Amino acid sequence: MSIITIHILFLGIAFFQSIFIFVQWLFFRRREYLYYIAYIVSVIFFIYFRINKKIDSNWFYVPHWIEIITYQPLGIFGYWMYLRFAREFLNIKKTNPNLHVIINILEYVMIFFIIMFVALIPFHLNDINISRFYLVGYISLLAFAIPIFLIILREKDVLNIFLVAGCLLYVTGGCVGMAFNYFLNNFNGSNTIVFLGLEIGILLELLLLNTGFLFK
Repeated sequence: MSIITIHILFLGIAFFQSIFIFVQWLFFRRREYLYYIAYIVSVIFFIYFRINKKIDSNWFYVPHWIEIITYQPLGIFGYWMYLRFAREFLNIKKTNPNLHVIINILEYVMIFFIIMFVALIPFHLNDINISRFYLVGYISLLAFAIPIFLIILREKDVLNIFLVAGCLLYVTGGCVGMAFNYFLNNFNGSNTIVFLGLEIGILLELLLLNTGFLFK
């Protein structure tokens, strides 16, 4: 089985998950479902546009600016939507107002990074330097998020454990992917195997959070 086939299988599973959560939203109309769908859809587009050039097909042309805007900005957007999902899933605004304020600050930081990366597109900066800057920003956001994880876990609620575990799987997969991207590709995207870490992390997160949805 080729790497591209594995990526396509992942996209199929993620698409099915988005449909499944959408059906849940039709029945329950809970806001966190919409955030989760936005997270999954952003992941689908992120991976698809990364492997598009590797697919033996010329029917779908993607302009370079779309490839850029669906890389770092879309990657951060996915984490932002997952954070909003977590806030709604745990009802943090009511259960922990102080933590809600901290999460709001982290969201504004993510929005800033998204706007900044989009604003840099017309300047045609070196993709490798942008990716290195993204890595620094990613590590900074992760360091900022660790105290949030600890605060959530201190509440000793089963749903909190599901959420933190799922988020850690997602984030760890992203970290592994970026590390591989640096050492194997020097951030040039030539080898799509670097996305396997992210995909595995997301698949494990899907499994865990589906259990969390059932528990809730």
